[in-house]
Formats: sequence, structure tokens, C-alpha cells
Amino acid sequence: MAISRAFVVIATLFLAAPPFEAAQARADTVFDFSGICDAGCTGTATGILTLVDFFDDDNGMVDDATFISFAYSSSSGSFLITLADGGSASGLLYDDGRPFGGLVVSSSAGLPSFQATPEEFDAATGASTDDVGSSFTFVQVSGAIPEPPAWAMMLLGFAGLGYAGYRKARPVSVAGV
Repeated sequence: MAISRAFVVIATLFLAAPPFEAAQARADTVFDFSGICDAGCTGTATGILTLVDFFDDDNGMVDDATFISFAYSSSSGSFLITLADGGSASGLLYDDGRPFGGLVVSSSAGLPSFQATPEEFDAATGASTDDVGSSFTFVQVSGAIPEPPAWAMMLLGFAGLGYAGYRKARPVSVAGV
């Protein structure tokens, strides 16, 4: 009887709640940037370049149609450039991390900006000197992020397992003879 009441309550909650309006699934292409600073900053500079899911890493073309965002951080500062805020990108970047022919990411105001050629990277953060380094890599990262309905189903499943464990753990009273 208790299980049927629990089922009715859960079904009522799901029917009363508005349906999930999740965006279409996207598995963005992400590159992690890591570079050793030679001038303007010290230590390691890092960044994350996010491109759309249909980015074709065989031809490596990065442009405004494939660009989503670039986040950069070093000892001298950090910045975030997004297409939504008017940023742009152009160049070539292959899945093995080679910025063949160069890669340029810039904000709508011109600064901050980031440029990588096969020889060096140059990040203009707006400080008096640019971050420059000659040793760097772009590494493609893969991994999908579950959509909200998938999270809801996982949580519901865990709640069901917890409830089943709770029901099993209750001591059973035995009537005396």
C-alpha cells in the first residue's frame, strides 16, 4: 500500500511540473591550452578554447561559425572572450593541437586578444606588456555533459534506490506466539 501511495505522489509531481525545456544536445569541442611564459608573465599560462560540436578537426578551420569562447589565465591576468559578447576567432587548429598557420582570438574592443603561431603565443591582456611564450600546446579534450532530463532521471533513480534501501533496512516486527 505504501509503495502505491509513493508512486501516486511521484507521478502527481511529474504531471504537475512543467516539462523540461532543454536545448538541443551539444557536445562542444574543447581544447586545453598550456604554455610556458617567456615574457610578460611567469610560470605557465593556461586557457580553454571551446568550439561548436560540428567543428571539423580534419580541416581545422576556426572561424566565427565554429567559435564559442576562449578563457585565458596567467600570472599577469586573465580574460574571457566569447562570441556572444562580440568576440571573434580565425585560423587553423588541428585535433593534435597544432595551430597550423596561426590562430587569432580577439574581443570586439580589440583587447584582450590571443594569437598563436607555430612558433609562439602572444596574449594581450591590456597590461603594459603582452604575455609571450615559445613553448605551448593545445590538447583536445573530449567528454559529454548530461542534459537536464538525464540528470533528473539519475536523481530519480538514486532516490528510488535510497527508498528501496530504506524499506529493506527497517526491522520487521514479529508477533509473539
